[in-house]
Amino acid sequence: MKINKLFSFLLGGALIMGAASCTDEVEYNGADAITGNGVYFPELESTDVAIEQNTSSVTVELLRTNGEAQLNVPLKSSVTDKDGNAVANNPFDIPATVTFPAGVVKIQVPISYVFTDVEPEFNYYVHLAIEGEESTPYGRVNQTYVLKYAPWSDFELYNKSTEPAVCTYTLFGIDDREVPVYVSKSLIGAGFKYRFGDWGCLPEEQEDEEVSFVNGRNLFLTVEKDPIPAANAPGKIANRFYPAHMEPFISGDANSWGSMIYTTDVYTYRMEYNPGIYPANTDEELRNISYYDSETGLFTIYTMWFAIDEATTKVQYTREYYQLPGFKDYSIEFSYNGNFVDTKGNEYAMVEAHRSDDVASFAYTISAGELTDDQIETEVAAIQANSDAELYFDAVTNLQFSLDEGVYTIVGVGYDSTGKAVCNTAYAFQYSSVQKASDWETVSENAEFTDGILWGTLQYTDGTFVGGDTYSVKLERHKTETNRYRIVNPYAPYYDLGIIADGDYYLNFVLSEDGTMGLIETCALGIVANQKGMWYATSMLSGLLEEGYTIEQIAQALPQYSMYFGRVNDGCLQFGASMLGRCYESQLAQGHFYLANFNEAYLEASDMVDAGLLSEEVFNQNVDNLAYGYGLFKIEVYDAIYGAPAHRSLATKAARNTHHGKTVVKRTKDSNVKKAVASMPGHAKAKAAKRINVSGKKVDGQTILKGRTTLPNKL
Repeated sequence: MKINKLFSFLLGGALIMGAASCTDEVEYNGADAITGNGVYFPELESTDVAIEQNTSSVTVELLRTNGEAQLNVPLKSSVTDKDGNAVANNPFDIPATVTFPAGVVKIQVPISYVFTDVEPEFNYYVHLAIEGEESTPYGRVNQTYVLKYAPWSDFELYNKSTEPAVCTYTLFGIDDREVPVYVSKSLIGAGFKYRFGDWGCLPEEQEDEEVSFVNGRNLFLTVEKDPIPAANAPGKIANRFYPAHMEPFISGDANSWGSMIYTTDVYTYRMEYNPGIYPANTDEELRNISYYDSETGLFTIYTMWFAIDEATTKVQYTREYYQLPGFKDYSIEFSYNGNFVDTKGNEYAMVEAHRSDDVASFAYTISAGELTDDQIETEVAAIQANSDAELYFDAVTNLQFSLDEGVYTIVGVGYDSTGKAVCNTAYAFQYSSVQKASDWETVSENAEFTDGILWGTLQYTDGTFVGGDTYSVKLERHKTETNRYRIVNPYAPYYDLGIIADGDYYLNFVLSEDGTMGLIETCALGIVANQKGMWYATSMLSGLLEEGYTIEQIAQALPQYSMYFGRVNDGCLQFGASMLGRCYESQLAQGHFYLANFNEAYLEASDMVDAGLLSEEVFNQNVDNLAYGYGLFKIEVYDAIYGAPAHRSLATKAARNTHHGKTVVKRTKDSNVKKAVASMPGHAKAKAAKRINVSGKKVDGQTILKGRTTLPNKL
């Protein structure tokens, strides 16, 4: 059964049940009488109908509520393609009238055809309607069936090997799941299907021996027979990459989003569920973005995780990988390991390169800036075309570069023992000199910081959010612009979770001259939690700061937006709940940000809105009036303002490095947590923010509930 058909049935109504004592009088109001003959198509019958080889017909069910007398039922029919266009060479013969014999309430409607006229691997949309029949609560008076001839062989163990495939399950923080894999071949040369066993088991289910193929935890990937044209293929390599598709899959998680989460590849999602999505992209672009690499046995699938309920559709994009067994490991990894200063004072960035055993050598280029996917592809092509490119053969190679400060991207191409290019990779890092006199000076080595930006966006497998912890950070002040401050590597405690980029990053903020108000500047946080790139943080009015206005000038000109300013309370800078934002680098130009910095009171009020207990109008008014208080974000600035130890309470100091009774150190050392952190669908309780206009600039607050509606940067 197609999932969308199932949804339409489940959401069509609700069953209301009550109870009464045996002595109560219960008034019964019967349902309205059914007009017409009560003829209908069953709701729960599968709409996918397989045409078997060398057959001449298939049947679909038709039912009626009154079977006393014989009944002739007129049928209206048409056959179209997926776009609704009439099929020119329609192979089907559908009767204009069918008959219910007396006493019979269920018959089979025959759909006949000449088998040789049926086009293989083509979806025929057969539309049937009962003429002259009014609606009935028992089922549909019209139905569309999808008929298709696509014979496949039985599934067999891939390569007759017991070696497992290795898969990712990103939404639940799994990147190394080992599962058995089976393969089926099209009997008409249309490609291959792969079945990955128990891929969809939740972490707690994987250890359950009773969870197996029989309970629906299989993932199916289909590979088309024809490769992606070289002009559109990854790395521009001919006859190597094949379009691959994921059959809609039930995750088993019905709690995170309030209803069951499904997943499929972005192309299938567009074809089956939302034809209007991604208007800027063609069907062919979406079809080729997920593919199978025949050289390495690796599937790269751009997936759409989605859930549909009565209120909304929630989505989340990930990139999933499925490695078939028996293939060689072709990979190169780069890592920035800091700086080296020689005896003459020359300073170098040190980068370590690791090649896999099946890569014999590699070549590379280094470029200023963080390269786009198109620029990376250009560099890869240039390396492969350069016959004089220097090759490196050691399993571990130490590279050193003399650089100006900034971001750089290394692009590497790996070769096998025959000199054939077998893999490529790109690695970006930020370089800063350790010798250059800094424009910043340290004002505190252990300022107390509570995160309110990361919290509410990523989850551990136990359902708690990553972030929101309190710990010590290094606080610096600009030497000349003495009201500007920054936190050095604000998210360093989460480095072991694999979401923090190499290099130094800063959370910058500005205080008013009297030290009572503050705003956060737009700045890179060093968080890379998924394929969309680096996270940036901001205050809603930071654009005016970047134009050169002071906090005092902004506050005087725009008193109505006072809630967006941070306040210094008890030696700490704090912001109102939901008054901070984050975004990806690609969203900076549009000024689009996700809301951040929530608190429990704000979220409880948001839940009341969802439940209809609080109006959106009152909710938004309260936000504007700071009725929900301050969010989690808090940075100790007493040292910076007064040049003295902060007068924080002993109780607060004793609670440093804790949040909800858990320490950061314990979390980051927990191996299960390292694997569990994931880019989740978003905070299930956050509400959409309003848009405000400030000096002609738009600040667009967006909820993290809805997920994103853009494809990865590759597109």
